[in-house]
Amino acid sequence: MKVTNNPRASAVSLLLRCEKQNSYANLALDAYLNKSDMSEADKRLLTALVYGVIERKISFEHILSHLTTRPMEKIDNRVKIILYTAFYQLMYFDRVPPHAVLNEAVAYTKQLCGQSTATYVNAILRTFLRRGIDLCLYTNTLQGDAYLSVTYSVPRWLVQLWCNAYGLKKAEGILRSTFSKPRLTLCVNTLKISVEAFLIMLRDAGMHEVERTVSPTALLLPSLPLHQIPGFEEGLFYIQDLSCQVAVEALDPKPGDTVLDLCSAPGGKAFKAALMMKNQGEIHAFDLHENRLQPVRNTAETLGISIIRTQQADGKTIRDDLIETGDCVICDVPCSGLGVMAKKPDIRNKKQDEISSLLATQAAILETGALYTKKGGKLMYSTCTLNPEENENITDAFLQNHTDFVRIRDIYPHTIFPDASHDGFFIDVFTKRN
Repeated sequence: MKVTNNPRASAVSLLLRCEKQNSYANLALDAYLNKSDMSEADKRLLTALVYGVIERKISFEHILSHLTTRPMEKIDNRVKIILYTAFYQLMYFDRVPPHAVLNEAVAYTKQLCGQSTATYVNAILRTFLRRGIDLCLYTNTLQGDAYLSVTYSVPRWLVQLWCNAYGLKKAEGILRSTFSKPRLTLCVNTLKISVEAFLIMLRDAGMHEVERTVSPTALLLPSLPLHQIPGFEEGLFYIQDLSCQVAVEALDPKPGDTVLDLCSAPGGKAFKAALMMKNQGEIHAFDLHENRLQPVRNTAETLGISIIRTQQADGKTIRDDLIETGDCVICDVPCSGLGVMAKKPDIRNKKQDEISSLLATQAAILETGALYTKKGGKLMYSTCTLNPEENENITDAFLQNHTDFVRIRDIYPHTIFPDASHDGFFIDVFTKRN
């Protein structure tokens, strides 16, 4: 894709590319920014537009359907994306004059699609400005899940899933959280520095908005570039969400244990286990894709962790040499990611049948983990999703078929609901009977 220095035109190009190729916006955006010589301000604008349009796409589709007499399926995708990019600026940017947004959108449409289409875009945006730019003006006739779907810009099937699973009040809280701006969560590398000493280092560097959490090693900071945080190059911390840290703490690996991490990349749970084990024992980090394991090795080296061994392996395929070798086995399975929507807005566009296709893989990996767990050992199943079908249903069925396993505490299975300080997450932990 041609790299330009116009952030609005670049946003449209990137959004069209992601839609056409069904690719992840964060990867496409990172690749684009690495080739661009845009100013930092324009890079921030481009990032905000790309993520913002993806995040609000369902809302914008509804608005456009009220502003046009054309059937939505007859409108060119390029035109839709140009309009959605303009909608986002008009609704959520307060420093850009509306006439500037309109003029640039019309000019870019003319360049891309011709004069007649530019006239159409001009008419739509003028109508939008005249009728009003508040979303509530376009949702006041909606009710129930249709209202929640448009208001929070998620598919109706997902609204129905969360309302049925957790009730309306909790579901609306989850939906609100999808618009939160996640804070940065660090895991302090206690192999190199104590949490208290690291806190002093941060405060000496002028970072006073640091919060302790329920995890002894997790610190919350405002979102900022990693290179601005002291100790990054020295491996004094790594980035890991609070929910992930709590999950490994629930498993509670000890020094000298053998830990098997069946779906390890990008490695956060293996790193956390190594810290809890004081770098004593063995951690075998497996992943289906070898190219995802090199960053695990690189980060482990930076952190000074020497007990992690990586190997390409399919978590669904049973290896005889690993049966009953694990004191602790981690099955952090591939999932729909509904608990991390605030960080990954692409997840809003998931289809319901994409989730159904994951269930067999999730159950198979848990079966593998069960075989690899020693008698008296512990087995953890976790996801970063909020969906009983991928969570409780999987682990309840597992227990029905495995009388040799028992949940280790009454609080499990446990769902962590998302907010600005942590992801949505599911944890279940079992012990294998002797």
